[in-house]
Amino acid sequence: DAAAIQDGLGLRNLQHRAQLHHGAVNIESSAGQGTTVTITIPLHAG
Repeated sequence: DAAAIQDGLGLRNLQHRAQLHHGAVNIESSAGQGTTVTITIPLHAG
């Protein structure tokens, strides 16, 4: 089912793309408080 494949946030894809840029994805969730997704990608001065 194509709709089932596209469900969600694509977190695996997001993590892969962050890692390509030497970054990381952190997910924290607290009951009754919600979920925080942090994407960290380093800046390179050029």
